[in-house]
Amino acid sequence: MALEMGMRLIKYLLFAFNFIFVVIGAVLIGLGVTTKAGWNEKYFAFVKTSDFSTPPNILIGVGVLIFIIAFLGCCGAVKENHCMIMTYSVLVGLILVLQIGAAVAAFALKDDAANLITEGLEKTQQQYGLSNETGIEATNAWNVLQSTLHCCGTNNYTDWNLIIPRNNKSLPLIPESCCKDDHDGCSLTVTPLTPVATAEKTIYVEGCMDKAIAEFAVGTLGTISIVLAVIELLGVICACFLARSVRYSYETV
Repeated sequence: MALEMGMRLIKYLLFAFNFIFVVIGAVLIGLGVTTKAGWNEKYFAFVKTSDFSTPPNILIGVGVLIFIIAFLGCCGAVKENHCMIMTYSVLVGLILVLQIGAAVAAFALKDDAANLITEGLEKTQQQYGLSNETGIEATNAWNVLQSTLHCCGTNNYTDWNLIIPRNNKSLPLIPESCCKDDHDGCSLTVTPLTPVATAEKTIYVEGCMDKAIAEFAVGTLGTISIVLAVIELLGVICACFLARSVRYSYETV
């Protein structure tokens, strides 16, 4: 009687973990896709985002596998099939290894990402306003970045001093994308030499470097991977207990 109740409890727990795994799979797929798309959209002109595609690619692959394996776990729990439950445990264990690999890769790339973003911002800012293909790409990238992250320049708005007049005298001294939402056209009245107290009323005065590094957040993917891996490990332990109980029931029959 006690064994039967224990098996039933473990079975329900395994069902619960499989539901959690489905959610985890959706989270991993969504996180991988949105992260990869966001990097390509905002930072392609600043760094080669393909260099940092390994962590999100692994997360997408792991998310798809979790969806498939969760079904196997449900079937194994319903049928109380020792072989299916053990197969499920092994597959989730392999996923854990992949996920930890994604976490390690993310943490390893964290410092490289920060350095490359800083270097990319400084280099492309010098090309803002140029009429050639490189200049147009840099201009568009900076406009998207500044308007999205609400920032101005690499370190702050004064970084624009002399850059635009040197590259394109027809443009305002500070990009229009530095203007706050309710102050369109403000860059015609503000210059890189305007005091901060005056400038911050109409433009974003903080630099984009720190905000870009924080949003790129390669290390965050690693942290999320580790947290989810702990949850998956609990599911593996639960499945192993159920498999052991099923095997013991077979041996006692």
